[in-house]
Amino acid sequence: LPLIILNIHIIKNKLKKLENLEVSNQFEVKTFVSNFHLFLHALLVLIFIIIIPIFFVKINYKDYKGIFYFFVLIAITVAGIYELLKILKNKKYSLNIDSREIALLYNKNEMKSIKIEKINFINFYDKKSKRGVRSNIPTIEIFDSEKNIFAEMNIKTSDYILLKKYFKKYEVLVNDKFNRL
Repeated sequence: LPLIILNIHIIKNKLKKLENLEVSNQFEVKTFVSNFHLFLHALLVLIFIIIIPIFFVKINYKDYKGIFYFFVLIAITVAGIYELLKILKNKKYSLNIDSREIALLYNKNEMKSIKIEKINFINFYDKKSKRGVRSNIPTIEIFDSEKNIFAEMNIKTSDYILLKKYFKKYEVLVNDKFNRL
């Protein structure tokens, strides 16, 4: 119980510091990827890669059930590798904010940029799982004047507060469905 109270106290202090934070004209917001989830994905893919040869040796080729399970195991491994590569790719995205211009970067190279005047609105939300459980990771969507998505990415809570203040400073319409603080 004292650890929980201490943790709550630390979080409250961080939030107070973030609320008093002045928004600078130039900063970078990186995509949030949980290292824990990244480690779990890599570990599961590694386990499935190790299990495939073992299962291949022990399979009974006269039984269709064993062959079916073998192909299902390969399909799950391929899907896991695809998801792991997608997570690693998403980790390379970032937003570079320079006064009145926002640039979407991939691997430190600019992909596209938008002026603050051409932003229609910003949407903050948290993703829900299929079971209805809400995550604590804010997601930002930036819509341009034609209502196309300029960028969508998961961000840290501290970046959420910083971006919210930044867009409030420039009077951009913000739809905040995250609002967990």
